[in-house]
Amino acid sequence: MAHANTYDNSNASNHSELLGLSNLTLQPYESNLNSKENLEERYQILVLQVNSTNGSQLREYNSCLAAVCYQLGRIYYDTEDDPARAESMFLKAKDTVKDHESEADNILSVINSLNMLGYIKVKNNEDYERALQYLLEAQCVYQEYSELKWGSATSVGQLLPNFPIKRTLLTNKNPLINARLFTLFYIIEVYKHHGNITDALLCTHQTLKIQLENNVFLQSPLDWALSSALIANLLCQQNAYQQARHHLAAASTFMEKIIPKQYVNLFKCVFLLPLSIQNKYII
Repeated sequence: MAHANTYDNSNASNHSELLGLSNLTLQPYESNLNSKENLEERYQILVLQVNSTNGSQLREYNSCLAAVCYQLGRIYYDTEDDPARAESMFLKAKDTVKDHESEADNILSVINSLNMLGYIKVKNNEDYERALQYLLEAQCVYQEYSELKWGSATSVGQLLPNFPIKRTLLTNKNPLINARLFTLFYIIEVYKHHGNITDALLCTHQTLKIQLENNVFLQSPLDWALSSALIANLLCQQNAYQQARHHLAAASTFMEKIIPKQYVNLFKCVFLLPLSIQNKYII
């Protein structure tokens, strides 16, 4: 792995299943599962247009083709249980816009496709190393996009204006943040599999921060709070008590807002207090 486990992770390892998502969850997406034939027809048309066009319009056609490839890949995976065919579509989505992955018109198609490639490698092939390569590639694409400040990511509805979307998702208010979070959640799964708890905790810290800053919560409230408490545990091991206090307070405050008051003390006693006592840190 890229980073050695420099911390004493024995305590955190006992609770590593609480990092990230409690289950390996398939990333939601906006689509119309009844539109397979329309998408396949659109795919064929776009392939012809890409092969017969030069200049600035070629880039537009490539962006649309990448979006169609991602949508078809999801349909093949979700409804037809054909991971090999889906994988080929996800690969084509990112290869179609090669060298332009981080542009606003392409970033959602590319990161979502890389996320799905990572998911398939873990879920269907148990190939964690290849999965991590795809997910770290998604990280790099997002980093480049952030540095270049391309502007708001172009949605599938903008790229494919005549494409009917039936499902409306809670996460569609910020689809790029949604995609970014799932990249991190899937990376956490790989790190957990390898027993790399330090890097899993660091990625978990990123997910907590991103969710709070953007008011987009993909974890359950309990998972979010427990993850924050485990980050506090790691910080205590490094004598970073002020930062640890911040994470424990965040976990406690967050739970107070979303669960009945009579259960708040139970949560503190069962989950937060043991973490604090084992590090000689009192809530």
